[in-house]
Amino acid sequence: MKRQPEDEINFRELFKDPIRLFGWVFPYILLLLLLLGVFYVNRISQVSFNEQSLGVPDTTNMKKEIPMKKGGVIAAVDLNLVQAPSSEFIAKGKVLFNTNCKSCHGEKGLGDGPAGAKLNPQPRNFHVTTG
Repeated sequence: MKRQPEDEINFRELFKDPIRLFGWVFPYILLLLLLLGVFYVNRISQVSFNEQSLGVPDTTNMKKEIPMKKGGVIAAVDLNLVQAPSSEFIAKGKVLFNTNCKSCHGEKGLGDGPAGAKLNPQPRNFHVTTG
C-alpha cells in the first residue's frame, strides 16, 4: 500500500518515523559544513601563521616571526683525527660521554650504569670486543 502525499506535516507520525527528517536536515548540515570550510579556507593564512609567543606572557600579545632555515650538509668525520686524536678531541669526547652515555653505560663503559639496569637489551659493555 502506497502512502499518499500529505498536505501538512503530521508531527506525531514524524516522531514515529524520524528517518523522514533526513531529507530536510541533510541539506542544512551540508550547507553548514560548506560554509565552515569556506570560512576556514579564507582564514588559512591566520590559522597557519608561523609564529611563536615571546618567552614572557605579554598583555599586548606580541608575536615573533620564526625565520625559515635552509637545510645544509654536515661535515664528514675526519678519520685522521679519529685515528690519532688530540687531547682536545679526547676531552670533548669525555664531556659528551659523561653527558649522554654515562647514565646507562656506567663510569667506565662496562654497561653497569644506574639508568641501564632495567633496559632490555642491557647497555653495551665497551670493553668487550665480541658480540
